[in-house]
Amino acid sequence: MLGIVLLGAYLLETVYERTHIPDQLFLIAAGLVLGHAFGWEERAGLGSADRLFTQAAVVIIVFHGATTLEVGKLARGLRAALLLTSITFLSSIALITLVVHFGFSQPWVAAAILGAVLGGTGASVMVPMVRAIKVGEKVSAVLTVEAGLTDVLCIVVTLTLLSFHSIARVRLGATVERALLVLVATVAFGAASAAGWIWVRAHLERHVRKDHLGTIAILFGMVGGADWLGLSGPMAALVFGLVLANVKGLPGLARLAQNRPSALTTEELYFVHELSFMLKTFFFLFVGVLIRLTDWQALLAAAIIILLVQSVRPLVVRLSLPRSTVKRDAATAAALVPKGMVAVVLSRVLIHNAVPGAALLSSIALAAVVLSLLAAAGLVFTLERVDPARLFGRLFDGYADPPALALPDADRATLPECAAPAALP
Repeated sequence: MLGIVLLGAYLLETVYERTHIPDQLFLIAAGLVLGHAFGWEERAGLGSADRLFTQAAVVIIVFHGATTLEVGKLARGLRAALLLTSITFLSSIALITLVVHFGFSQPWVAAAILGAVLGGTGASVMVPMVRAIKVGEKVSAVLTVEAGLTDVLCIVVTLTLLSFHSIARVRLGATVERALLVLVATVAFGAASAAGWIWVRAHLERHVRKDHLGTIAILFGMVGGADWLGLSGPMAALVFGLVLANVKGLPGLARLAQNRPSALTTEELYFVHELSFMLKTFFFLFVGVLIRLTDWQALLAAAIIILLVQSVRPLVVRLSLPRSTVKRDAATAAALVPKGMVAVVLSRVLIHNAVPGAALLSSIALAAVVLSLLAAAGLVFTLERVDPARLFGRLFDGYADPPALALPDADRATLPECAAPAALP
């Protein structure tokens, strides 16, 4: 069974590259079928094994995603990405909170927590999807930064609101202050941990064993330390991977890597990629096992949430991206609001922390992840075959047309020369 699952997941990546249908959808469907066929959904526990698996999966996948990001590329898309991220996240939280509170009679705080869980775009889905559909470099950078930032925001705001879920009234100022404090402290802790590990490897190369597990062991030790300090472990893993992969381009840290090999070897990067692939495979199978098709209330809530978020997204893109953006790239950005692994993991955190209505909220989150993947895949499939105006009307009028393709010199040489016009009598 294990070999069949891994072979199927490997083949699905090839299908994904050709069809742009997220492989997570197939894995969730397989988990749904296997769960019902073998009765696994009745034994999908909420104990320590569940918590350990979800934590390990998100740490490795977030770390792997960070190692694929380039600081220079992130900087180029930072300004537009900050605007896109803030509007998307805040509007999503507002819409989801209103729907869940008024439509499904959940407390304000619980509804806001679900809004934070589903407020972003999933980096585990967005980054490979953007790479597969080959949008322009500027929009690719913006969407990549947005996915990374919203993953961080989802984690920080959800964990902050969880600390208030037993209090009837939440002071917004205190929540924002705590979120910013956690964000700054976690970034500093992750960066310092990465710098320390780089220093150790650089100065003790002869004494430190070079293998694939050394960095992974430090990673989990660092995440454990962050959790113990009350910081965000996944966010620390994101910063840790980003610094290790880009240390030579970071001011103040570049001297640590001067005249030395890369902080992460090619073998380590390949090992992390394969480990991330295996964890992603079993994680989304596990999601499929957890989904209950008979929970019509959760399915209805998720459908309403995704419909509203997807409807608002084109307006958010219009407000965020500059008019120099190619029209089709802007339309693609408007189509992509997929939820990913962070949303799934945080949905499990709601149950672990006994949030009021946690069972319903978790089911809504899982269903929303699946529906958001279906929506993104369907819209991208349609955009590749029709003009953006047929989907979004005149919303993106004024955006740039795609640049004309220049002919290669060899092809240009084969074109017949135009005869000079005859002189007028």
